[in-house]
Amino acid sequence: MLKPALLTLTLGLGLLAVGAPSESGLPEAALDGICRTALEQGNRVGVAVEVSVPGRGIYRKAFGQGDLVTGAARTPDAPFRIGSVTKTFFATAVLQEVEKGRIRLTDPLAKWYPNFPNAELITVDDLLRMQSGIQDPFDKAWLEHYYADPFWNLTADDVIAQGAALKDRFKRPGTVTEYVNLNYVLLEQILLKSTGMTADQALLQGIWAPLSLESTSYPTFAHDTGIPGPLHGYGWNGKSFDDKTLLNPVPPGGAGSMISTLDDLTVYGRALGKGTLLSPAAQARRLKMSPFAGSPAWVGYGQGIAHIGPFVGHNGTIQGFSTECFYYPAQDATIVVSVNRLDADDQSQSTDVFLKIAKELFPRAAPW
Repeated sequence: MLKPALLTLTLGLGLLAVGAPSESGLPEAALDGICRTALEQGNRVGVAVEVSVPGRGIYRKAFGQGDLVTGAARTPDAPFRIGSVTKTFFATAVLQEVEKGRIRLTDPLAKWYPNFPNAELITVDDLLRMQSGIQDPFDKAWLEHYYADPFWNLTADDVIAQGAALKDRFKRPGTVTEYVNLNYVLLEQILLKSTGMTADQALLQGIWAPLSLESTSYPTFAHDTGIPGPLHGYGWNGKSFDDKTLLNPVPPGGAGSMISTLDDLTVYGRALGKGTLLSPAAQARRLKMSPFAGSPAWVGYGQGIAHIGPFVGHNGTIQGFSTECFYYPAQDATIVVSVNRLDADDQSQSTDVFLKIAKELFPRAAPW
């Protein structure tokens, strides 16, 4: 079995930005400073950011390194793993099937998984909204196992069975909004069973082709371990960086296995926030937000879309990579952040960068 390469970061290298200067109207020096601080003080390997604000301009740059072995700089065009931003794509595809009448939001999970615990009570809408009451097999121990063994040989059915085994801890559907990855493993399978398509066929037809997303992909087989292009993802082990680029994408599946770029996510993030791929009524339902249990009232979830104050979109973590993709409706603005680092603790390396950028650009809108 392939084992992660043990690498050591040379601090202070790779601070040169790669990318065109921003157009007038955006605070380029301040944004540069946020990214450089993330590298210097946050021990990130590389940071890539794209900001698009109509009337103010576009900022698109990468900082740091994309490959610690060769010393190659990170570039703004390199594809990266997007983690749970994947959920927004599958939610969109499911909602498109709802509009076609092939799936109903009120359909019980039992229609596809009659033996799953609480299947008669859990609806498609509950899964979309993180209100199914299911408990997540993707817990700390699971994530640590996957991090240590990135080629862990699990199928979607295996992951679903792991979730079913937690039935004694399930909550009544519709009573609490609680982030559970298994909801989206199930939604992917519902999409496949309802359309008769493969996941990439459904995503291509409903999202990638209409938006001309040419650098977005969804690896569906265990042997699809890499990502296109030269970028590497890393995890810090306390002394040095391990290369975490390669993995079996099947276990996270519809909850987190997609690959994309800054440019594609900028286009997609705007379409996601505006509802370009859905009817106005469907988008209005999608955006209806319920706060997460234990979080501030301005942090919540709709149908496969997260709310952080007035910003809508999603973030994502998967070993080696952390991603943010958010849209600010009042300014028709998108902010995409990618950091090629995620450690065994699964704590995002990109969220603080997004929060600082959003606060810099829209200080009155950010409630943090």
